[in-house]
Amino acid sequence: LFPHWFYWMTSHSFIHGGIVYLITGSIVLGLAETALHWSIDYAKCEGWLSIHQDQGAHVACKLGYLAFV
Repeated sequence: LFPHWFYWMTSHSFIHGGIVYLITGSIVLGLAETALHWSIDYAKCEGWLSIHQDQGAHVACKLGYLAFV
């Protein structure tokens, strides 16, 4: 049996959050990235966002972290 989709999505989001943490040294930004990345990808999978909106939201998050740091 394969894990449910949300395990894959959560793992994927934690990888992105971990990278943000490693780059910024901020656990808060790392956790924010994990939650935001999961939410953005979920919205894309549900058809609430297009692929371009999805990518734009991811880039906007990264720019927000840059402004925060």
